[in-house]
Amino acid sequence: MRGLNLCLIIICMLFVFSGCGAKDSDLQMKDDKASEDASEDAGVYNLVDYSVVDGTVTTVSKATPGQSYIEDYKTFKKCEGYMFTVDLPENVSQDAIEYKDDYATKKLVITCPLETFDSNLMLEPKGILNYVSKFKCKQVDNSLKLTVTFAKTFCFHYCIKDNVLYVKYGSASKYYDRIVCIDFGHGGEDIGAMTYDGVYVEKNVVNGVMKHLVKEYTEQQQTFAFFTRTKDNNMSLRRRANLANDVGADVSISLHCNFYAYDWSVGGVETMYNLNDTNTPFNSEWLATKVQEKYCAAVNLSDRGILDGSDLAFLRGAKMPACLLEMGFISGWSDQETLFGDEGQLKIATTVKDVLEEAVDEIKREGDSNE
Repeated sequence: MRGLNLCLIIICMLFVFSGCGAKDSDLQMKDDKASEDASEDAGVYNLVDYSVVDGTVTTVSKATPGQSYIEDYKTFKKCEGYMFTVDLPENVSQDAIEYKDDYATKKLVITCPLETFDSNLMLEPKGILNYVSKFKCKQVDNSLKLTVTFAKTFCFHYCIKDNVLYVKYGSASKYYDRIVCIDFGHGGEDIGAMTYDGVYVEKNVVNGVMKHLVKEYTEQQQTFAFFTRTKDNNMSLRRRANLANDVGADVSISLHCNFYAYDWSVGGVETMYNLNDTNTPFNSEWLATKVQEKYCAAVNLSDRGILDGSDLAFLRGAKMPACLLEMGFISGWSDQETLFGDEGQLKIATTVKDVLEEAVDEIKREGDSNE
């Protein structure tokens, strides 16, 4: 019986170690073009659900929160960025239009209701379509749905005048002074690491932290946050790695859990950084050091130090200070109470937000002092 138990333990360890390690998936950049083009309406990764314009949270319509709608056309014209227009069906009010900015997939979806069915009626962007890769309009029930796909991730502002919708778009850094990008590792079919009993998986820990972080950033007006996902679905490493650069984030971080197959007592926190980032004074090592120190102190887990993660996809192409936080060992008995409980996940989220805000504060102060 002892031999049988030993065999079962070895089999479980091999299964977890070979297929679910957090770092293995980060080292491989898979080609996801087929999944991107599979369907126009395939799984939405993230929708913008708040906007900060001149310190005020605004909404696109009463029904659907989103990017900012500007009532006054003169004010709208002062916004920076590219612009296209869309002729609207007759008698469509602003409150009836829905906007969905799925920035992770670079898609903007505009939906207008139809009073009567007209098979010839379509929505079509007009003007110089800078960075527009393609657009598609189709009728869905009693509405028209225009999907515009961009070559970059943009932020959007809208105005309606004389039955014409004006859409202005530009880089996030044109509209927001403080930008952070947070990557929530794994998701969907990519479960990440697993505990020996199979009860807990890495993506569930990350999802719990994600829930709190998205809520914390949505309820404040100081910093605009981009997330690689806000739902339990998988996003390619290429998209994860590119998003922070695309939006011009001041700092970015990727959240994961660690795993060690051979000793359940191993626990603690590690933060990975890009050794090749030699910018001064703010670089990947600077951010990793700050995150490691504050996080370990706040969640009371042992400090295993910062490590070179230059080969990680998320870090090696980052154009801003970026790090990857291993929030604790999912396999470690000492870490599991913090990682698996809602109270611990809230503490993790609060700490991550606090240290990112501190990092952005430092960067902005340095910028102000150099002006």
